[in-house]
Amino acid sequence: MTVELHHDDFKEAVIGEESVDLILTDPPYGKKYMYLWEALGALSQRALKPGGWLITYAGQSHLDEEMASLGRWLSYYWTMSLHLKQGQQVYTLRVMWKPILVFFKPPKPRHGFIRDTIMGRGEDKRFHQWGQSTSELRPLIEAFSKEGDLVLDPMAGGGTTVQACLESGRNVIAYEINDRTFDRLKARVEGKIMALQSKLAAVPA
Repeated sequence: MTVELHHDDFKEAVIGEESVDLILTDPPYGKKYMYLWEALGALSQRALKPGGWLITYAGQSHLDEEMASLGRWLSYYWTMSLHLKQGQQVYTLRVMWKPILVFFKPPKPRHGFIRDTIMGRGEDKRFHQWGQSTSELRPLIEAFSKEGDLVLDPMAGGGTTVQACLESGRNVIAYEINDRTFDRLKARVEGKIMALQSKLAAVPA
């Protein structure tokens, strides 16, 4: 497995054209971040292999705009649901699920079996205030890519996608622009790699 961590803006990313099998990310939500969705669509169209997948968490408040931005670059496939264990308060709503948008770069690819509702086990805030659990991402990684595939997270945050890829035998490239968040991401990944190496070393030859 290979891991590349970049302390940089993904909009400036230098990634080989049609070199990525899966883009998996969790962008920030809200009106002021809508420009990121157009940039994410453009990057995905350029970097994904034909038949590659883009899977992204999304917020409900501007879901129509988020989907429209991605749809200008890729083909829509499905809207999956992350069931929130405790829910979140949004306006006067108790929100119990989060959309997971699935797009692809034609031609339409196949994927492994997966339920379209993922049961959340609680958010992991150790590395980022919006951190997710690796147990939620691994089913997506394992259904929409194969061992040895290349996964890209252009807004890596605390590194949940990176850790889930390492645990699933995928190569991964991650971008994070924030200084403090990148430091936490790097420390987390280095710790995970050391743990995996120790585990492998303990296996009898």
